[in-house]
Amino acid sequence: MANGRDSEEVQRFHATRIKAEQGDDWAQNDLGEMYYFSKGGLQNYEEAAKWFRKAAENGWREGNIRAQWYLGVDVF
Repeated sequence: MANGRDSEEVQRFHATRIKAEQGDDWAQNDLGEMYYFSKGGLQNYEEAAKWFRKAAENGWREGNIRAQWYLGVDVF
């Protein structure tokens, strides 16, 4: 049985995924972090890289710098 914190983390994961799918670059970056650090679901580096790339490409002006940083420091 999941505790309250797990439930909140899963709910946050789903809410973030909805925003990310709608094109919000910060939500895309957050979703990448969730997949990378295994928050709210299973750790999945492939999904993390996918969402970091989307955030880096979709960010305002020069892209989401935080997502670009993640892509630059890790080999995906």
